[in-house]
Amino acid sequence: METPGSLYFHCPECEKDTLHHIVKARFSSKRKLTLNGTAQCTECGFVHHIELSEEADIEVPLVLSSGDKTEKTVISLPAKDELEQGLELMFGDETIKITKLERNGLSLSRALVKDVDTIWAKKYDRIPIRVSVSHGPRTYSRRIFAAPDEEFEIGDLIRFREYRVAVKNILSEEGMVSKGFVNAKEIVRVYGTFVR
Repeated sequence: METPGSLYFHCPECEKDTLHHIVKARFSSKRKLTLNGTAQCTECGFVHHIELSEEADIEVPLVLSSGDKTEKTVISLPAKDELEQGLELMFGDETIKITKLERNGLSLSRALVKDVDTIWAKKYDRIPIRVSVSHGPRTYSRRIFAAPDEEFEIGDLIRFREYRVAVKNILSEEGMVSKGFVNAKEIVRVYGTFVR
């Protein structure tokens, strides 16, 4: 592992946590990540011994879904971190959302990383939004895709196949919304009408 150029440490001279330049240090990484060396405080210039130790990340099997595709892989996480259903994580450069935690074949709603056998998750960069449009006695339904933090506002125009649809109501996790906006990740269904 490459030694960082600077880190925050407690300075015995300033008596507070300050940014330190690493003068000389050595990493070891068996069961714990350990940094041992010498650093200089950027505020007062005091040079002193530093030691940093934390548990190394562990690899946990990950079942990752994206639309109709599912792949088995692994994710590295700190052993003492707490996980729960619905938690969003970074996996490489993608956001994923935990859908299930498993230990000994049982589902858990919350657990420490070290206590989990498998993490089930879905890619969370684009999520499906269900849209229903009433036209006379008929109702048409379709899924569109949006970023989790994209906002849908009452009155917005959205593309529905080759048509444009005005958003009339939004059913969110909190209930029906008839004015204002809702983030895509909180939407259960969007209701709209065709516009010319």
